[in-house]
Amino acid sequence: MKHSQTYIAGLRSALFAAVIGCAVFISRAPADPTPAAGNPQALAALQQGDAAFAKRDYKTAIADYSSAADIDPHFEAPYVHAGDAYLATNDYASALVQYQKAMDLGNGDTTACMRHARCAYQLNDINTAMADCNKVLDIDMRCEDAWMFRGNCYSFKGDYTTAAADYSEAVALDPQSGDTWYAAGYAFEQAHEWQPSSVALSQAIKLRPKFAWGYIERGFDYDKLQQYALAIADEKTAITLDPKNGYGHLNYGDVLTDMKNYDAALAELNIAVQLLPDQAVSWNDRGACEYDMGNVQAAIADYQKSLSIDPKFVLAQNNLKSVEQKLNGPNGSNNNPVRIRQ
Repeated sequence: MKHSQTYIAGLRSALFAAVIGCAVFISRAPADPTPAAGNPQALAALQQGDAAFAKRDYKTAIADYSSAADIDPHFEAPYVHAGDAYLATNDYASALVQYQKAMDLGNGDTTACMRHARCAYQLNDINTAMADCNKVLDIDMRCEDAWMFRGNCYSFKGDYTTAAADYSEAVALDPQSGDTWYAAGYAFEQAHEWQPSSVALSQAIKLRPKFAWGYIERGFDYDKLQQYALAIADEKTAITLDPKNGYGHLNYGDVLTDMKNYDAALAELNIAVQLLPDQAVSWNDRGACEYDMGNVQAAIADYQKSLSIDPKFVLAQNNLKSVEQKLNGPNGSNNNPVRIRQ
């Protein structure tokens, strides 16, 4: 298509992470101590660290946890709690070391392994994160968090079909999780499986009716399914819930473009450009509408702006090349514009 097949350029590593929990979860309390300490002094030091942790005095907490580990090197909890304290300061590398020490004790606890996975993810070591998830699933196939997080890893790698399968496992374990349904819908959408995506997103919306992104993405699916009335209803709902979210306006404009309601589409796409001036996709999609309206020079300007933001944006490259080829053709005019959508 001439406008974007997906509207989430630049979104995968930021918004998606925030929405479905790719980012490291930092509790206000450290993990439960497992197994129980055999040394009362080690347990006392651990508890002192927990008290400091509760006050967000992470430096003191780490010192206390280190003392507990020195007293009883085989006590897993101080390493896990120290990892949590390092996480609270976004020191993922140090946290990773602590969780690895807990894992090396071989107690079969999945907490340290999952948090090790999250640190590895934050450090862009996706293969290690996935290996950690696999270890957890070897221990407990019913660990929803492991299925969910491994799905996040597959999404990061662009393997959305496998990600969708993992999210489906997580959904089966907790069908009341709106985040999990949303993640499954996202993965199905990226795999261009519009119908399964719309079904999963409908469940997400049922559980999280005020979450604008659920409507934005389901509306995108409905557009691909050519169910335009449903697509418009979803994008309007998204805009009502979050008027400053430019992707709602972008999708709405794309739907209207597909319906050949170009004046209304351009109005929405103008808003999208205003709200998303640094996103190549917004300029590209407005250029597509401008081209369909016969505004060739405006389309060229938008495609060029899109490429100035993302020179590797293939869709904008192809759109600009097609327009230029037409202008340089035998007729050298735009009297009979054609649709050049991929």
